[in-house]
Amino acid sequence: MAGRFLRAVGVLAVSSFALTARPAGAAAAPAATSDAGDHLHDGFYLRFGLGYGTSAASTSGATYGNGFEVPEVQVEDSGMAFDLLLGGTPAHWLVLGAGFMGNGGHRPTLEVNGKRYELNGAATTLLMGAFADWFIDPEAGFHLDGAVGHVQYQVVDDDSAPAESPNVNTGWLAEVCPPKEECIAEPMGNGWGLAVFAGYDAFVSSNWSLGGYARLLTFATSEGPFGVRSRGWGAALMLTALHH
Repeated sequence: MAGRFLRAVGVLAVSSFALTARPAGAAAAPAATSDAGDHLHDGFYLRFGLGYGTSAASTSGATYGNGFEVPEVQVEDSGMAFDLLLGGTPAHWLVLGAGFMGNGGHRPTLEVNGKRYELNGAATTLLMGAFADWFIDPEAGFHLDGAVGHVQYQVVDDDSAPAESPNVNTGWLAEVCPPKEECIAEPMGNGWGLAVFAGYDAFVSSNWSLGGYARLLTFATSEGPFGVRSRGWGAALMLTALHH
């Protein structure tokens, strides 16, 4: 009798263990095979951007030692735009990081004293600094971004100082340089800039997205060579690849 009772208790205990063990095992299986973070904007952030942009800037303030004051110069350019951003996600909807954004134009147009010249060179605007990227919905693709940082602006004309006549200023150099004197005439300088952009990223795999965005950039440089100061802006339409 006692033996039958003990056997019954043993069978009941084994059955109870089996019944309670199965749900636990069933609940654990999905957790082991789930892909946490898939199609969710979180974790490591790496964005590449490539597109087409245009920019414009004005420079003024240059004065040479002999009292010659350089008139205001307007520069316009269009060409390739590029971005590289790297960061992390302290919250599902917010990315913080650093990177650079740039606009570069070949053969920019320079205007001074009402005359326009096409330069044999390039104009470049480069912003290097911190950015924030806000995803309205971390499981969707719309986002708003802002960046602030150091700016380098430079215009280069390969024909600005011909080797055969370095002290004879012709063309646009005659407008901005003292007569028959060498000068550093190309607009250039370092300062601060601000960028804002908005776009959409569509997931093409667990963590990779493809999309596009529009970017606006504005900047102001402090005094460059001979007191040159520049202010300008740039706009770009970008295609992007994002790992996030």
